[in-house]
Amino acid sequence: MPGGILVALLGLFIGHQYDKWRLGELNSPAHRRQLTAKFLQAAFTVAGQLAKSDGRVSEAEIAHTEAIIASLGLSPEHRRAAIDCFKQGASGSVDGVALVAAFAQISRHHYRLKLQLLNYWLTLALADGRLDDSERDLLYSVAAQLGFNRAALDRIIEMVQAQGQFRAAGGDASRPAPASVLATAYQALGVTASATDAELKKAYRKLLSENHPDKLIGQGMPADMVQLATERTQEIRAAYETICAERKVAN
Repeated sequence: MPGGILVALLGLFIGHQYDKWRLGELNSPAHRRQLTAKFLQAAFTVAGQLAKSDGRVSEAEIAHTEAIIASLGLSPEHRRAAIDCFKQGASGSVDGVALVAAFAQISRHHYRLKLQLLNYWLTLALADGRLDDSERDLLYSVAAQLGFNRAALDRIIEMVQAQGQFRAAGGDASRPAPASVLATAYQALGVTASATDAELKKAYRKLLSENHPDKLIGQGMPADMVQLATERTQEIRAAYETICAERKVAN
Protein backbone atom coordinates (compact mmCIF):
# COMPACT_ATOMS: atom_id res chain seq x y z
CA MET A 1 0.00 0.00 0.00
CA PRO A 2 2.73 2.57 0.90
CA GLY A 3 4.48 1.80 -2.38
CA GLY A 4 1.25 2.38 -4.28
CA ILE A 5 0.76 5.73 -2.56
CA LEU A 6 4.32 6.80 -3.43
CA VAL A 7 3.79 5.86 -7.08
CA ALA A 8 0.53 7.82 -7.14
CA LEU A 9 2.17 10.88 -5.56
CA LEU A 10 5.07 10.65 -8.00
CA GLY A 11 2.60 10.51 -10.88
CA LEU A 12 0.78 13.59 -9.57
CA PHE A 13 4.08 15.47 -9.20
CA ILE A 14 5.23 14.60 -12.72
CA GLY A 15 1.83 15.57 -14.13
CA HIS A 16 1.91 18.89 -12.27
CA GLN A 17 5.41 19.67 -13.53
CA TYR A 18 4.37 18.84 -17.10
CA ASP A 19 1.33 21.13 -16.80
CA LYS A 20 3.56 23.96 -15.55
CA TRP A 21 5.98 23.43 -18.45
CA ARG A 22 3.15 23.25 -20.97
CA LEU A 23 1.51 26.41 -19.60
CA GLY A 24 4.82 28.24 -19.81
CA GLU A 25 5.26 27.08 -23.40
CA LEU A 26 1.78 28.30 -24.37
CA ASN A 27 2.47 31.72 -22.81
CA SER A 28 5.93 32.11 -24.37
CA PRO A 29 6.65 35.06 -26.70
CA ALA A 30 7.36 32.65 -29.56
CA HIS A 31 3.97 30.97 -29.17
CA ARG A 32 2.21 34.34 -29.01
CA ARG A 33 3.92 35.46 -32.22
CA GLN A 34 2.81 32.24 -33.90
CA LEU A 35 -0.77 32.76 -32.68
CA THR A 36 -0.77 36.34 -33.94
CA ALA A 37 0.49 35.37 -37.41
CA LYS A 38 -1.91 32.46 -37.83
CA PHE A 39 -4.86 34.47 -36.47
CA LEU A 40 -4.35 37.22 -39.03
CA GLN A 41 -3.72 34.77 -41.87
CA ALA A 42 -6.83 32.70 -41.11
CA ALA A 43 -9.03 35.74 -40.47
CA PHE A 44 -8.50 37.47 -43.79
CA THR A 45 -7.92 34.49 -46.08
CA VAL A 46 -11.36 33.19 -45.09
CA ALA A 47 -12.71 36.74 -45.49
CA GLY A 48 -11.54 36.59 -49.11
CA GLN A 49 -13.24 33.24 -49.59
CA LEU A 50 -16.45 34.65 -48.13
CA ALA A 51 -16.38 37.49 -50.65
CA LYS A 52 -15.83 35.01 -53.49
CA SER A 53 -18.39 32.46 -52.24
CA ASP A 54 -21.31 34.21 -53.96
CA GLY A 55 -19.50 34.54 -57.31
CA ARG A 56 -16.88 36.85 -58.79
CA VAL A 57 -15.23 39.39 -56.48
CA SER A 58 -15.71 42.80 -58.04
CA GLU A 59 -13.39 45.77 -57.63
CA ALA A 60 -16.17 47.45 -55.64
CA GLU A 61 -16.24 44.52 -53.20
CA ILE A 62 -12.46 44.65 -52.79
CA ALA A 63 -12.61 48.40 -52.16
CA HIS A 64 -15.44 47.88 -49.68
CA THR A 65 -13.49 45.18 -47.82
CA GLU A 66 -10.35 47.33 -47.74
CA ALA A 67 -12.45 50.11 -46.18
CA ILE A 68 -13.70 47.69 -43.53
CA ILE A 69 -10.15 46.49 -42.84
CA ALA A 70 -9.02 50.11 -42.51
CA SER A 71 -11.85 50.80 -40.04
CA LEU A 72 -10.68 47.94 -37.79
CA GLY A 73 -7.72 50.00 -36.61
CA LEU A 74 -4.95 47.72 -37.90
CA SER A 75 -1.35 48.86 -38.07
CA PRO A 76 -0.02 49.56 -41.61
CA GLU A 77 1.93 46.27 -41.51
CA HIS A 78 -1.08 44.21 -40.47
CA ARG A 79 -3.33 46.07 -42.92
CA ARG A 80 -1.05 45.16 -45.84
CA ALA A 81 -0.87 41.54 -44.67
CA ALA A 82 -4.66 41.42 -44.24
CA ILE A 83 -5.27 42.70 -47.78
CA ASP A 84 -2.75 40.21 -49.22
CA CYS A 85 -4.44 37.33 -47.36
CA PHE A 86 -7.86 38.54 -48.50
CA LYS A 87 -6.77 38.54 -52.15
CA GLN A 88 -5.26 35.05 -51.81
CA GLY A 89 -8.49 33.74 -50.31
CA ALA A 90 -10.58 35.39 -53.01
CA SER A 91 -8.37 33.97 -55.78
CA GLY A 92 -8.59 30.46 -54.35
CA SER A 93 -4.81 30.10 -54.25
CA VAL A 94 -4.89 29.38 -50.50
CA ASP A 95 -7.31 27.11 -48.62
CA GLY A 96 -8.70 29.17 -45.75
CA VAL A 97 -10.33 26.16 -44.08
CA ALA A 98 -6.92 24.47 -43.82
CA LEU A 99 -5.46 27.64 -42.29
CA VAL A 100 -8.26 27.69 -39.72
CA ALA A 101 -7.53 24.05 -38.86
CA ALA A 102 -3.85 24.95 -38.35
CA PHE A 103 -4.83 27.87 -36.12
CA ALA A 104 -7.15 25.63 -34.10
CA GLN A 105 -4.26 23.26 -33.42
CA ILE A 106 -2.22 25.92 -31.63
CA SER A 107 -5.12 27.75 -29.97
CA ARG A 108 -6.87 24.85 -28.26
CA HIS A 109 -7.21 26.66 -24.93
CA HIS A 110 -8.00 30.10 -26.37
CA TYR A 111 -11.78 30.10 -26.76
CA ARG A 112 -11.93 33.91 -26.91
CA LEU A 113 -9.57 34.04 -29.90
CA LYS A 114 -11.65 31.47 -31.77
CA LEU A 115 -14.79 33.45 -31.05
CA GLN A 116 -13.16 36.65 -32.31
CA LEU A 117 -12.32 34.94 -35.60
CA LEU A 118 -16.02 34.20 -36.04
CA ASN A 119 -16.83 37.81 -35.14
CA TYR A 120 -14.42 39.11 -37.80
CA TRP A 121 -15.91 36.89 -40.49
CA LEU A 122 -19.47 37.78 -39.54
CA THR A 123 -18.67 41.50 -39.55
CA LEU A 124 -17.35 41.22 -43.10
CA ALA A 125 -20.06 38.83 -44.32
CA LEU A 126 -22.85 40.99 -42.88
CA ALA A 127 -21.43 44.26 -44.20
CA ASP A 128 -24.07 44.23 -46.95
CA GLY A 129 -26.83 43.50 -44.43
CA ARG A 130 -27.44 39.87 -45.41
CA LEU A 131 -25.87 36.42 -45.21
CA ASP A 132 -26.05 34.29 -48.36
CA ASP A 133 -26.41 30.51 -48.21
CA SER A 134 -22.94 30.09 -49.71
CA GLU A 135 -21.46 32.37 -47.05
CA ARG A 136 -23.29 30.51 -44.28
CA ASP A 137 -22.04 27.14 -45.59
CA LEU A 138 -18.43 28.35 -45.54
CA LEU A 139 -18.92 29.73 -42.04
CA TYR A 140 -20.27 26.36 -40.91
CA SER A 141 -17.11 24.70 -42.28
CA VAL A 142 -14.63 27.02 -40.58
CA ALA A 143 -16.65 27.14 -37.35
CA ALA A 144 -16.51 23.34 -37.17
CA GLN A 145 -12.70 23.53 -37.33
CA LEU A 146 -12.81 25.82 -34.30
CA GLY A 147 -15.11 23.50 -32.35
CA PHE A 148 -18.44 25.30 -32.91
CA ASN A 149 -21.36 23.22 -34.20
CA ARG A 150 -24.08 24.62 -36.45
CA ALA A 151 -26.47 25.41 -33.62
CA ALA A 152 -23.77 27.33 -31.74
CA LEU A 153 -22.84 29.31 -34.86
CA ASP A 154 -26.50 30.13 -35.56
CA ARG A 155 -26.80 31.58 -32.04
CA ILE A 156 -23.66 33.66 -32.54
CA ILE A 157 -24.92 34.92 -35.91
CA GLU A 158 -28.22 35.96 -34.33
CA MET A 159 -26.45 37.86 -31.54
CA VAL A 160 -24.00 39.62 -33.88
CA GLN A 161 -26.85 40.65 -36.19
CA ALA A 162 -28.87 41.93 -33.23
CA GLN A 163 -25.90 43.86 -31.83
CA GLY A 164 -25.46 45.60 -35.18
CA GLN A 165 -29.18 46.33 -35.44
CA PHE A 166 -29.24 47.69 -31.90
CA ARG A 167 -26.38 50.05 -32.72
CA ALA A 168 -28.05 51.14 -35.98
CA ALA A 169 -31.33 51.77 -34.13
CA GLY A 170 -29.52 54.12 -31.76
CA GLY A 171 -30.34 52.22 -28.58
CA ASP A 172 -30.03 54.61 -25.64
CA ALA A 173 -30.68 53.68 -22.00
CA SER A 174 -31.36 57.33 -21.10
CA ARG A 175 -34.77 57.32 -22.81
CA PRO A 176 -37.62 54.80 -23.14
CA ALA A 177 -36.89 52.19 -25.78
CA PRO A 178 -39.45 51.22 -28.45
CA ALA A 179 -40.59 47.60 -28.25
CA SER A 180 -38.60 46.67 -31.37
CA VAL A 181 -35.37 48.12 -29.95
CA LEU A 182 -35.95 46.37 -26.63
CA ALA A 183 -36.49 43.04 -28.42
CA THR A 184 -33.24 43.57 -30.33
CA ALA A 185 -31.42 44.33 -27.07
CA TYR A 186 -32.48 40.96 -25.66
CA GLN A 187 -31.32 39.22 -28.84
CA ALA A 188 -27.99 41.04 -28.65
CA LEU A 189 -27.40 39.44 -25.25
CA GLY A 190 -28.62 36.03 -26.38
CA VAL A 191 -31.54 35.88 -23.92
CA THR A 192 -35.31 36.27 -24.06
CA ALA A 193 -37.53 38.80 -22.31
CA SER A 194 -38.50 36.07 -19.83
CA ALA A 195 -34.94 35.85 -18.48
CA THR A 196 -34.59 36.68 -14.79
CA ASP A 197 -32.39 39.56 -13.66
CA ALA A 198 -29.77 37.02 -12.56
CA GLU A 199 -29.84 35.23 -15.93
CA LEU A 200 -29.60 38.56 -17.73
CA LYS A 201 -26.58 39.65 -15.69
CA LYS A 202 -24.89 36.27 -16.21
CA ALA A 203 -25.31 36.49 -20.00
CA TYR A 204 -24.07 40.09 -19.99
CA ARG A 205 -20.95 39.30 -17.96
CA LYS A 206 -20.17 36.26 -20.13
CA LEU A 207 -20.31 38.34 -23.33
CA LEU A 208 -18.16 41.08 -21.79
CA SER A 209 -15.58 38.50 -20.75
CA GLU A 210 -15.51 36.92 -24.22
CA ASN A 211 -14.92 40.30 -25.88
CA HIS A 212 -12.69 41.94 -23.26
CA PRO A 213 -9.77 43.58 -25.15
CA ASP A 214 -7.19 43.02 -22.38
CA LYS A 215 -8.04 39.33 -22.12
CA LEU A 216 -7.82 38.94 -25.89
CA ILE A 217 -4.40 40.61 -26.00
CA GLY A 218 -3.33 38.36 -23.13
CA GLN A 219 -4.21 35.31 -25.23
CA GLY A 220 -2.15 36.49 -28.19
CA MET A 221 -4.47 38.71 -30.24
CA PRO A 222 -2.59 41.67 -31.79
CA ALA A 223 -3.24 44.86 -29.83
CA ASP A 224 -4.21 46.68 -33.03
CA MET A 225 -6.90 44.11 -33.83
CA VAL A 226 -9.07 44.52 -30.73
CA GLN A 227 -11.03 47.52 -31.98
CA LEU A 228 -13.86 45.29 -33.18
CA ALA A 229 -14.04 43.65 -29.75
CA THR A 230 -14.03 47.08 -28.09
CA GLU A 231 -16.95 48.21 -30.23
CA ARG A 232 -18.80 44.98 -29.46
CA THR A 233 -18.41 45.47 -25.71
CA GLN A 234 -19.91 48.95 -26.11
CA GLU A 235 -22.90 47.48 -27.96
CA ILE A 236 -23.32 44.75 -25.34
CA ARG A 237 -23.14 47.26 -22.49
CA ALA A 238 -25.66 49.58 -24.17
CA ALA A 239 -28.09 46.69 -24.75
CA TYR A 240 -27.80 45.58 -21.12
CA GLU A 241 -28.29 49.11 -19.78
CA THR A 242 -31.34 49.60 -22.01
CA ILE A 243 -32.97 46.44 -20.67
CA CYS A 244 -32.13 47.32 -17.07
CA ALA A 245 -33.59 50.81 -17.49
CA GLU A 246 -36.82 49.40 -18.93
CA ARG A 247 -37.12 46.84 -16.13
CA LYS A 248 -36.55 49.53 -13.52
CA VAL A 249 -39.39 51.61 -14.97
CA ALA A 250 -41.67 48.56 -15.16
CA ASN A 251 -41.06 47.77 -11.50
